[in-house]
Amino acid sequence: MAAPVLSALQLRDILDAPARAHRIDLVGAVALPRRLAHGPAYLAWLRDGRHGGLEYMGRDPVDRLDPTRGRDWAASLLVFAQRYANGWDPDDTDAREGCHGGRPWTAGVSRYARGDDYHDVLRRSIRRLTQSLREELHRRGVLRAEADLVAQDAVDAGPFLEREYAWLAGFGFYGKNTMLIHPHLGSALFLGVALTNLRITGLAEAPRPLLGPPAARA
Repeated sequence: MAAPVLSALQLRDILDAPARAHRIDLVGAVALPRRLAHGPAYLAWLRDGRHGGLEYMGRDPVDRLDPTRGRDWAASLLVFAQRYANGWDPDDTDAREGCHGGRPWTAGVSRYARGDDYHDVLRRSIRRLTQSLREELHRRGVLRAEADLVAQDAVDAGPFLEREYAWLAGFGFYGKNTMLIHPHLGSALFLGVALTNLRITGLAEAPRPLLGPPAARA
């Protein structure tokens, strides 16, 4: 089966409306295979045991550095970011109802942990976006059948270095704390990816997101 081909501009046009509808703040793409600049540092980090009890981080390190390994169909990685810093106003009286000393239930709870499980929320949004992409590419004749678009999504649960690919997709820069920081959106971002068989032409050499505010530093 020949890999479907489309331009970065076409991809942006197709995903613009569904991304906004599903609260996806940034969308980017990385052509594969791609050398990861921080790959050696990641392997050294594992060798030094700095991942502590997070044993899953040490699984399949080669796959994490090369998602195309064992996946001959893989040609690109779509990257998505969703903000989690908004919501739960600390002055909301409803949040204080029944709480000791009027202290809101949100106090002491990390913002990323409030609400529904972000793995489910973001993965659901990514799957809806990839389905929108399938339907539109089929409508335009790029795909003979919707099933011709292969997409494997992951949110913190696959052999992908999401933060590295988000950096390559132009989502921001690395801070001293190693967090990925977007100049306009900050670092409070959930990251997810979809490995696809799309061959995307016209991706800018200087990383910048396809959708969302630019991440270039002033």
